[in-house]
Amino acid sequence: MYSDKSSINEALRATIRLLKDAQRQLRLGNNEAVMMNVRKALTNYLLVGMKKGERTLDSSLRDDWVNRSPTDTKEIYKEIFLRMQEGLRAVLKISDKFFHDDNTLMMAPLRKDAEYVYFNVAYIINRFVEQ
Repeated sequence: MYSDKSSINEALRATIRLLKDAQRQLRLGNNEAVMMNVRKALTNYLLVGMKKGERTLDSSLRDDWVNRSPTDTKEIYKEIFLRMQEGLRAVLKISDKFFHDDNTLMMAPLRKDAEYVYFNVAYIINRFVEQ
């Protein structure tokens, strides 16, 4: 994953650390740890705000995303940001099916569940870092 961390904020830095560990756990076949790391990234660093009863992406991520967007396409990138937020919410809803609110395991995830959660979040985070 990402090697240059000079231009990213702390929420992304912490998320990347968790995703790197999730990647390692995926190689080891530890599906629960993969899901837990991704869930921690979502709840502790990414989807930290609340609006109308739904989690929202960290406002600093939104501001960075919009500020780095080409001037004449800012409105398009605001819309893309909202769609990525929806994707992260969907992944969180999936991971919530496997864990109780106190992060104890409810049901063991299959490898394909862990892969789905990991790769979706990793792709979206890559978009934030690489834009």
